[in-house]
Amino acid sequence: MRGRKPLPTHLKLLSQSHNVRKDRADEPQPVGDLLAPPPDLTAEEKEIWCYAIEHAPKGLLRLLDLKLFLGWVLAAAEVDMAEKMLREHGREVKKGGDQRITINPDGSQVKTVRSVTMVLSNWVKIRREAFQRMMKATSELGFSPTSRSRITLAGGGKKETNRFANNAARRA
Repeated sequence: MRGRKPLPTHLKLLSQSHNVRKDRADEPQPVGDLLAPPPDLTAEEKEIWCYAIEHAPKGLLRLLDLKLFLGWVLAAAEVDMAEKMLREHGREVKKGGDQRITINPDGSQVKTVRSVTMVLSNWVKIRREAFQRMMKATSELGFSPTSRSRITLAGGGKKETNRFANNAARRA
């Protein structure tokens, strides 16, 4: 697909950039607001779910968005868990440093010690991958600042008039 992704009609209607000529008559219109979290989520995941539902624009999330939104919630919870583990254990962990005893054919023992190296914790990778999943869902759900800038809720703030617009008319 070339160019920008098409903006869903419900977002066009909210942002008042609706063009009747470009309407798709067969575009599906999902029904039912997405409200209650699934019962099998953990307490942390339910907290993230409720926070996002409470702060999302009303009418934005529909029942059809359940799995996409659930993916966002699970990724957000995974990012939080990885952050917690990184704060507790640090970004780097020791690797190596163990002793090995080998017995030569003549019966003598040789101790070998591997050197200790510091490597990035697995939690760094987990956090990065979860954040990438979260960001993909964020743009699809309209949670990013650029997505929100296109949305204007019905009855929202009125556009201020330009006080310089009529200067030419006043001068004449």
